[in-house]
Amino acid sequence: KNVEGYSMMYKKAWKAKQKVIEHIYGNSEKLYNDVPKLIIAMKEYLSSIVIKRLLKVKRRVTPKNGLYLISNRHESIKSVYSRIDSGWTSENFMHVFYIRHITQNFMRQFKNMDKRK
Repeated sequence: KNVEGYSMMYKKAWKAKQKVIEHIYGNSEKLYNDVPKLIIAMKEYLSSIVIKRLLKVKRRVTPKNGLYLISNRHESIKSVYSRIDSGWTSENFMHVFYIRHITQNFMRQFKNMDKRK
């Protein structure tokens, strides 16, 4: 029983919750069908952000030789610096990993404490 003095069956409460969620967010099947379009839009949008950011960095620091580009080698980052017109060449930068990222990935991969030793 709750504060109002009556009890509700779990199934009835579940159905009411589902109706409220559908009323607020829409039909889940329709939303599920929209997921591929949303992923494509995010990929294009985020990729353009990465490109703009790296080009801004390039304009400010690329003239310096011996530059280290620290990243996780994500495909969107690789696609930017590997473009011919990007200005990122093997003569003016070196792509390296940040040791903290390597450590985090290792710890995430090996959950067993014995394997970490």
